[in-house]
Amino acid sequence: MALKPYAVLMLGLFLLILTPVLRVVVSIYAFIKEKDRLYTWITTAVLVILIGAMIIGYLG
Repeated sequence: MALKPYAVLMLGLFLLILTPVLRVVVSIYAFIKEKDRLYTWITTAVLVILIGAMIIGYLG
C-alpha cells in the first residue's frame, strides 16, 4: 500500500468532518438512554441539518 499524499490529506479531512457528526450521533444515543425526549428531538434536528449541509456541499 503506497501512502499517496492526496489520499492521506483526504482521509484527514474526512475524519475531521466525521468527528462532529459522530458526536451528535452519540449524543442522540445518550439522550435516548436518559429518556429525554426534548433533547433527543433537538439533537436529531441538528443531525438532519448536518447531513443536509454535507449533501448540499457535495452536490454543490
